[in-house]
Amino acid sequence: MAQCRSGRRRRAERGQSIVEFSLVLPVALLILALVVDVGQYIVGSINLNQVARASATAASFSADHGGTLLEVESQAVNAATTDEPSVTYAYCTPVVPPCVSVTQTTTGAAAVPVEEVTVYRAIAPLVPLLPSLTLQASAAAAY
Repeated sequence: MAQCRSGRRRRAERGQSIVEFSLVLPVALLILALVVDVGQYIVGSINLNQVARASATAASFSADHGGTLLEVESQAVNAATTDEPSVTYAYCTPVVPPCVSVTQTTTGAAAVPVEEVTVYRAIAPLVPLLPSLTLQASAAAAY
């Protein structure tokens, strides 16, 4: 008689474990997805800063060597696409990510030309509860 009761108790405990697991699993997966999304945002921001610096350097080099604004913009877009080959950048006419915007200014008494490049990129989250995020990074360079 004692064996019969302990067998029923073990089956009941197994059923309880399955119910507990099915309640905890969605919450654990949601937390994991949120951690992955935050990591994706951080890595995307770091990569975008690197792309902006590379684009600003390429744009300032092109401007220093007599390039027109169109050539400077083209060099900035090429540098962005080369630095991050998984994303195809274009020049921003309206700001629709992924795109690159170039502004030419002068600074100082010697009127040194400075190229300021702003790069935009959208990142879609894994968790549908979070909004799509548009990252923006700017860099300036004078050659």
